[in-house]
Amino acid sequence: MILYHGSNTTINDIDLNKCHLYKDFGQAFYLTEDKAQASVIANDRVGMQIRNFRMGFIDMKEFMRRLHYMKGITYQWAFCTEKAIKYLERI
Repeated sequence: MILYHGSNTTINDIDLNKCHLYKDFGQAFYLTEDKAQASVIANDRVGMQIRNFRMGFIDMKEFMRRLHYMKGITYQWAFCTEKAIKYLERI
């Protein structure tokens, strides 16, 4: 199975201590099967998308596409322990 992580930086080593405590399933390393969803999550700030739209950087269609994953259904895998993370292989 190929999973994607939405990030704006390269992650060489997964450190759960750097993961946010209050995400959907708690402190975890989150992945998704949907590459498009991962790219949107990398910019997972509603306020940023509102500014992009208001400043004319994106049109309404793109604005709604980006918000889809922020408020709509998302498919994600949460790796919550070091033991679970050891099963991941970067390709």
